[in-house]
Amino acid sequence: MMKNIILIVFIIFTLSCKAQTVYPLGTSDIVESSFYVKDINNHHDDIIGVWRWENGNDSFEITLQEFEMYSDIITPNEYYDRIFGKYVYIENGETIAEVDTIQTFTNQKVSFIYKSPTEYIVFIRDVISDTYKSGEFILTSSTTATLTLRNSEGVKVNYGNGENFSLPTNITLIKQ
Repeated sequence: MMKNIILIVFIIFTLSCKAQTVYPLGTSDIVESSFYVKDINNHHDDIIGVWRWENGNDSFEITLQEFEMYSDIITPNEYYDRIFGKYVYIENGETIAEVDTIQTFTNQKVSFIYKSPTEYIVFIRDVISDTYKSGEFILTSSTTATLTLRNSEGVKVNYGNGENFSLPTNITLIKQ
C-alpha cells in the first residue's frame, strides 16, 4: 500500500514538472516555450541600489531592485531576472514627482532591461504627466551612469493627461 502511494506521488510530481532551459542575460534567440533568462554573471549587481543626480536645489534619485525569476501574467512560462525601481524628483527643494514603492508589471513605473554589461534599456512613467519615456542607462564607471530619456515611438491613444513630462531627461547619476 505504501509503495503504491509513493509511486503515485512520484508519477504526479514527474508529470507536473516541466523542463526549463536557463539562458544568460542578453540571449535573444530563444525557441522554447518555457525558459529562464538568468543573471548568471551578476551584471545586475552593478546597477542595483540607489543612484542620484544633483544640480543646486534640484535632484533626481532612483532606487533599483532585482527581481529574480520574475514572470508576468501574459507569459507565465517565461522567467527573467528583472530590474524595477522607484524615484523621487526634487526641483528647487520641493518634491515634484515621487514613486515611493517598487512595483512590477503591470503597475511598474521604472523598468530596466539588460542590453549589455554596461547598457540597459529604460522605461520610466512620470506620475505627473502620466506618460512614459524610454531611453538608455549607460554605466560609464562602477559609480557613474548616464540616463537619457526620449519619447517612445508609435501611436498613443488616450495617452497622458495633458501635463508636460516633469522628470529630467538627460543626466549623469552617481551611485550612492
